Amino acid sequence: MTTPLAPKPGFDWTRVQWTGPHALVEWETCSYCGGPIPEDGVPLRLWNDKSWAAVFCEACMQTWWGFERCDQD
Repeated sequence: MTTPLAPKPGFDWTRVQWTGPHALVEWETCSYCGGPIPEDGVPLRLWNDKSWAAVFCEACMQTWWGFERCDQD
């Protein structure tokens, strides 16, 4: 059984800058904090039921979504 993906308490959905369903999605900037997303980054990408998109940088993924970085050497 999997747990649904949900942000941590304190996350403010009104801060998310959604990109419209027929627009090019801005993948270089975090939709939440506005921070840069590196070219080789692997951001969290979400779409709502109306196909609006949002992308989250690594810092927001860790802070608000509970993701952990796993470095491989």
